[in-house]
Amino acid sequence: MTTAVEPKKVLTVSPYARIPGGYLRRIKCARHYILKQGGTPFVMEPDPRWYGKFSEKTANEVGFSTLRRKKDKYGQWIQNFKDYYQPIISPHLARERWYDPVNHICQKQCKRQCILK
Repeated sequence: MTTAVEPKKVLTVSPYARIPGGYLRRIKCARHYILKQGGTPFVMEPDPRWYGKFSEKTANEVGFSTLRRKKDKYGQWIQNFKDYYQPIISPHLARERWYDPVNHICQKQCKRQCILK
């Protein structure tokens, strides 16, 4: 007489998440940032080509900007982190959408937070 062996079940959602009024753990994913509405993704500086020649209002009417993205000493554009925010999400959503075992951010910062707990 042989017995069928059930496959090992892998839980992707906390058992408490299914209980109404139960505890649902929330985290801030280190790889998940959202740009605020109306925000600029980079730090802007006045463009020296247009400095003193046009006002910002006149430039907007014509169709260009008197500002440009600011660069650091290595030539990389500087991100404006004040205009980004990090929403609080469930670890299940982070595992499903953003977790990448090869990414160094996931290996160092959020593996413990998303996967192991």
